[in-house]
Amino acid sequence: MRRFIAVSILALLAACDQGPNPLDGDPITDTGTTADTGSSADTGTNTDADSDGDGLSDATEAELGTDPNLPDTDNDGYDDGVEVDGNTDPNSASDHPYAGGWPIGACRDDIQSTGNGLGQISQDFALTDQYGDTLSLHDFCDREVLLVGAAFW
Repeated sequence: MRRFIAVSILALLAACDQGPNPLDGDPITDTGTTADTGSSADTGTNTDADSDGDGLSDATEAELGTDPNLPDTDNDGYDDGVEVDGNTDPNSASDHPYAGGWPIGACRDDIQSTGNGLGQISQDFALTDQYGDTLSLHDFCDREVLLVGAAFW
C-alpha cells in the first residue's frame, strides 16, 4: 500500500506545471524571456571577479567556503552559482538541484512538523521521482503539497 501511495504522490508532482526551469543552466525561460535568478551575476552590478565563471564572485565563494577556481566545487555536475540559486549546498555532492527541475524552497531546513491533520505540517519523508532523484517533502516548503493516497481492499 505504501508503494501505491508513493506512486500516487509522484504522479501528482509529475503532473504539476513546473513553468520555466531556472536550473537548466541558462537565463532564458521556456517563454523566451530572460529569467532573473536573483544572483549578483545576473544583475550586472557585480564588480568583484568571478575567476571560475560559475556565477558567484570570488568574495562570495570565500564566504561560502567554495573554491573560486572551480565552477563546481563539490563535483556533482552543477556549478556553484546554480546550486546557490537553487537553494542547495555547493559544498555537498549529495545536495544538488533536482534533475527534473523541481524548485527547492529556501525554507526547507526551517520546517518543524506539527502533525498529520488538515492544515498541519507533516513529518518529512522522501520518495524517488521519475528521474531517480530522492525528493524530500520539506524541499517544497514554500508551496502547498497535496498528498493523495488510496488503498485496494
